[in-house]
Amino acid sequence: MIFWFSGTGNSYAAAKEIEKRFGGELVYIPEALEKKRFQYEIPEDERIFFVFPVYFSGMPECVRVFTESVKISGSLETVVVMTCGGGCAGADRLFEKEYCRNGGRVRAFYDLVMPDNCIFYLKTPIREEALMILKHSKDRMKDILDSIEYHHRMPYQSSFSGRLLSSVMHPLYDRMRGTNKFRVTEKCIGCGVCAENCPDHAIELRDGKPVWVKEKCEKCAGCVNRCPLHAIEYGNVTKKRFRYVHPLFSTTQGLEKHEQQK
Repeated sequence: MIFWFSGTGNSYAAAKEIEKRFGGELVYIPEALEKKRFQYEIPEDERIFFVFPVYFSGMPECVRVFTESVKISGSLETVVVMTCGGGCAGADRLFEKEYCRNGGRVRAFYDLVMPDNCIFYLKTPIREEALMILKHSKDRMKDILDSIEYHHRMPYQSSFSGRLLSSVMHPLYDRMRGTNKFRVTEKCIGCGVCAENCPDHAIELRDGKPVWVKEKCEKCAGCVNRCPLHAIEYGNVTKKRFRYVHPLFSTTQGLEKHEQQK
């Protein structure tokens, strides 16, 4: 079974590669949270995977809440793949701490560097740079899959400095999750992609325009990056930054839907 969360497609792409190699049901973590699906019986010969991006050197909020609530019986082999733009710091220890509360045990962690989507605070890669990073990530993902298959050679293990970084950075995440700086420009056509794909249901369409109805969200950057017309900004910092979406996540979804509704 593969538990996954993704804002712009990186972790989803990794989860799909795991599914191709090892099989297993894909479980979208925000949906499992919404439906309160916390009990899982996994056959002893099946691996459990968690795949998610690293935010502020730790877990996204939905992953943290799900991890501290989930109860899994049967299989004891849990493998965690963490996607990141630079490094995972001590995210492995933060995950393990929550997961072990309910008796879970992690067999191995793996880090997978992919294009950074944190458009709020960092300069996101241009298309050509993103494609190069994706090319390297494909090779790394193959190494990860081979390592999992052959008794977990060279898994990820955070250093003392990485754990220290997480202890400083991750507490800031909750303070940075505010939605008050999101805004929509005149380019918006009301396609609804942002509202449809928001994992927190923090966006609603009102009079054909998106409105952020919750004070906090995951800060997954999906609404900004996946908007087909780049009509969503976060204050002024995102104005000149490139939008990144993994090729598996369509950026024409809203335009196609809008044309059909005409």
